[in-house]
Amino acid sequence: MTARVLFAGCRRVPEGTGDEDAVVRALTDAGAPTRWAVWDDPTVDFAAAELVVLRATWD
Repeated sequence: MTARVLFAGCRRVPEGTGDEDAVVRALTDAGAPTRWAVWDDPTVDFAAAELVVLRATWD
């Protein structure tokens, strides 16, 4: 299943710092599949997501 919402993180913090957990759960519960991706991973198709949330893109 393709994520409708991608949260973008960096390699050092690929799944955020934890303060996003409530939003990720709420989106998932509302029917918007959500996952994390490293912002500069060339294998991730960010254009396929309906929404990209920039979070921990520190590198």
